[in-house]
Amino acid sequence: MQCDQIKPGLVKNLQKLHQSSKYMAPALALAAVLSLGMGMGSGKPAIALSFMANQPGFVISAAPAQTVQPPPTLISTLRRSLSKQTGIPAKALQVVESSPKTWPNGCLGLARPDEMCTQVMIPGWRVVFSHGSQRWIYRTDATGKTHRLE
Repeated sequence: MQCDQIKPGLVKNLQKLHQSSKYMAPALALAAVLSLGMGMGSGKPAIALSFMANQPGFVISAAPAQTVQPPPTLISTLRRSLSKQTGIPAKALQVVESSPKTWPNGCLGLARPDEMCTQVMIPGWRVVFSHGSQRWIYRTDATGKTHRLE
């Protein structure tokens, strides 16, 4: 959903509800963010509604949600590794998708047979590269130091 696709009455209705109960506004804001943020991870802009303190009430504004991208050094590391494995020049490997993920263990959810993995949640990334019709999916930790090809 994009900013220009917000139903015109939505903001007005939320403001009216806020005027009727000062405690309802935070709950409505959370519900609006959750329902409108469904586009996250799909490559489409999501909407974030926020209540900003203002005298005597609140002002509701809609703005595109921030997209989170992996650090450039992480992408470079993965691109070099994939290039080395495949023989495809690093410049020819394109990132077609990336999203933050939390993996279930130190093996990034991809334990090999007879491999012991730390049993702790690992924040990281899922990064998809392509070259022509070929695709490769990497799982990484937050820095890219630990990465595995699916």
